Amino acid sequence: DPDRGAVASFRTGPKCMTGIGRALAVGWLSMAAGLAVAAALLNIASDRFTWVTPLADIPALELTVGYCLCGLLFAGLGWLVPATVRARGDGVVIVSAMLAFGLALRVILLLSTPALEDDFYRYLWDGAVTAAGLNPYEWAPAMAAAPAAPAALQDLAAASGAIIDRVNHPEIKTIYPPVAQAWFALSYLIEPWSLLAWRSIGLACEVVTVGLILALLQACGRSGLWAALYWWNPVVIKELANSAHMEFILLPLVLAALWLAARQRHLLAVIALGLAVGAKLWPVVLLPLLFRPLLSQPQKLAPAASIFAVMCLLWALPPLLGGLDQTSGFVAFASHWQTNSALFPVLSGAASAIGAVFGIAPVSAGIALRVLLAAAVALAAVTASRQSYSTPAGLVHRSALVVCALFLLSPAQFPWYATWVLLFLPFVPLAGLFVITVTIPLYYLSFHFAAAGHHDVFNTWIVWVVWLPVWALLALDVARGRLRQAHGPVDA
Repeated sequence: DPDRGAVASFRTGPKCMTGIGRALAVGWLSMAAGLAVAAALLNIASDRFTWVTPLADIPALELTVGYCLCGLLFAGLGWLVPATVRARGDGVVIVSAMLAFGLALRVILLLSTPALEDDFYRYLWDGAVTAAGLNPYEWAPAMAAAPAAPAALQDLAAASGAIIDRVNHPEIKTIYPPVAQAWFALSYLIEPWSLLAWRSIGLACEVVTVGLILALLQACGRSGLWAALYWWNPVVIKELANSAHMEFILLPLVLAALWLAARQRHLLAVIALGLAVGAKLWPVVLLPLLFRPLLSQPQKLAPAASIFAVMCLLWALPPLLGGLDQTSGFVAFASHWQTNSALFPVLSGAASAIGAVFGIAPVSAGIALRVLLAAAVALAAVTASRQSYSTPAGLVHRSALVVCALFLLSPAQFPWYATWVLLFLPFVPLAGLFVITVTIPLYYLSFHFAAAGHHDVFNTWIVWVVWLPVWALLALDVARGRLRQAHGPVDA
């Protein structure tokens, strides 16, 4: 166990930096220097990624190469962290320095232009619509110009300037659930149409996230230094600090649910998970794990299940009132959204071929495949919950397995979705998860090939370079028993 004998050092501190060893100090300083240079370069070069810049002139190839190199550099933490913990360095000092530096990397990018991402325009638009008291599930951005649109919506469109014209898929109504909409609206109330206001919320949420990671690490008996695997992760920093994806409001809610469950505050944990589901739907896969300890306590299970059901009903009402037609973001995502996956196109082709034999339309076969994959994730969640966990480590470890299954089987595997899995890297530091940070930046090569008119090269070949190493190393981790060794026994 890499934390053996180091937990006391982390909790009680006083030990000289020289105890870590010169090689470790050089390693940490080199890692910090490399990541700082990368963040500064991205900040300086970010003006080349403006929305009005032609795709052919955007340095997508340079971004991808630099991003992958940062991933390779970051992989060194897989040695640095356990080696430093074993050396029993000054836990308080080095953890504090690690946290301060991770915060500095995010501050460097606070005013940068999001590189090859535009989802934040949707957040800003949705926030304005919600703050105005309108239902964002009823009106797609493109509908604001319709004569039947409410005057308030038309006024927002006029006040937004270029923002409404830059929302991707403007013909589709929002897919973000009500809790996310509340955060979007808060950003609008802080400062209308401001990316900086949205990023400031994100920075605060990220601080809460790393605080919860530290709390869970302590509950699991692991050094707080392991938090560096999230806090210094280039994918997390780029996708949340630079690209400003809304995952930064989701991840602390997921962690809060696990931390409360680890402290046996089961009702509060279920409420936190309900809020997470209200930000993005996927955390529902963790519900069986949170309910598992309550199966023997029906007097607690009943109110917890009732509260969760009521919360989900509240989240479902606005989209239902807005209409689940073909313009609904939820319908679009569930029926045909597919990006950056190597596995899903293969399965989809097989499903279409099998469906053709039985006279089933390709669209119906595709929907059936998505249902089967969702069932596979549900089965993974139930299997992980078949026995009650007895330690916080058991809960977090099983949660990581379920979220990995969700992410790896998802038809859409954007780099920012990878943060769902990388959140667990401090607890389950497997090579198969480390390599995600190295390979998933290749997603941005899709823009390079699209600009050259060869996007099919990315879909045919590059996606396999992204995902084959991940699947292969995870299989190797399982075969060698590293899944258990990485964290010690999960549960008896």
